[in-house]
Amino acid sequence: MSDLIQQSVFNKGRLDKFILVLTLPTALRAINSKSDRDNNKIMLDTLQFSVFGTIVPKIMVPAVEARYMGSTIQMSSHSHPTYAPITVNFHIDNRFNNYWVIYNWLNILRDQKEGKDGIINTRGVLRDNFNLIDYSSDISVFAVDEYNKPIIKWTYKNAFPTELSEITYNYQTGGEISATGTFAFHEVNIELLDL
Repeated sequence: MSDLIQQSVFNKGRLDKFILVLTLPTALRAINSKSDRDNNKIMLDTLQFSVFGTIVPKIMVPAVEARYMGSTIQMSSHSHPTYAPITVNFHIDNRFNNYWVIYNWLNILRDQKEGKDGIINTRGVLRDNFNLIDYSSDISVFAVDEYNKPIIKWTYKNAFPTELSEITYNYQTGGEISATGTFAFHEVNIELLDL
């Protein structure tokens, strides 16, 4: 009994203590500019997301039925199905920069004006073929404690956006404007962090 963690019954995980960190994929870094506010540019310092909601996907390794000596038993499949996309709710900053980053990320996958992919190579030239590594990135979500110290980290490997929600304007109610981004990914890794 002495090995039990001494913990207050009021020490609970909170819904409002999460930070989202992402790195721009290669294709977005190719169109980066730190100084200009231009329709064809992405600013590296726009990745500050005020995240107020996300979903950690269900982690599954399903069982399969196998015949054994006249019976059917359950055994592990030793595999997992495709993860459901994650949805991230965030407040749009006052210059719409964080919204613009996700919009452009989607736009390189299917350009609205040209009707094809918009991947740009390192020389600034539009190219037609590209790999997952060009347009995906790792996204990390940290849960923080009451002192804003990260305590657990979810890393979504090879993530890319699949949807950016509508923006609802209502000038009769106050508050921040919010949006939702949906991301597909290959794998999720979880780690507890040292305090």
